[in-house]
Amino acid sequence: MNDDPFFDQQHLLPGPLKEAYRKRFGVAPMTELVPDIEGWFDTPLGSAVLDAQKAKLDEALGYMFGYHLCQLSVDRRANLFGASKVNHCFGLHPMSGSDDSICAGMSQFEQLPLAKRSIDVAVLHHVIDYAQNPHRVLREVVRTIVPHGYLVIIGFNPVSLLGASKLVKRHTSGKPNQRNHSLRLSRMLDWLRVLDCEPVRVDHGYFRPPVNSQFFIQLTRWMEVFGERF
Repeated sequence: MNDDPFFDQQHLLPGPLKEAYRKRFGVAPMTELVPDIEGWFDTPLGSAVLDAQKAKLDEALGYMFGYHLCQLSVDRRANLFGASKVNHCFGLHPMSGSDDSICAGMSQFEQLPLAKRSIDVAVLHHVIDYAQNPHRVLREVVRTIVPHGYLVIIGFNPVSLLGASKLVKRHTSGKPNQRNHSLRLSRMLDWLRVLDCEPVRVDHGYFRPPVNSQFFIQLTRWMEVFGERF
């Protein structure tokens, strides 16, 4: 599997240049990423995106049942399983929690302290976008899911206004939250099929331009209706 970002042609670069590119524009370590992206989710734009994600998740999780739900998110505070009917819901994160963290313990995303086939529902919130080794994370999570269990993946779509904006900012701003894997949907579906997962549903959301202004976000609410319809 290849996790080179969408639109990038790093494989055409000589070895030293490729390494320099990854250090400057590649995905940042969690210690740099987490404070920066949690701050982004506190902005008007980040908060609006998170609200749109929660609305989609509430609808999807309402149809999923079981005994254990595990949430892996780059934001230690995000509670994405509020509408779940699963008996036991918990989160794991590689960094120690803040005062408002919902995580039950610390764990690397690539090496979960969970038994094989022990989780009924796994929720990955931008973990694939920002993991150093995304397909290793995916393999590890799939290992923990019971037969006929569910894997819910939330990520940025590179073929969108927000995705295009992040691609530009990745090479101009240098902020850790802008340096994500731009993985297109078809590649993600291919990865899942290789791991014997059957994709059953794909949803899109937040169709407004990525403008970090509460006034503009409210002004463009009509675009959500237009985007959902078309």
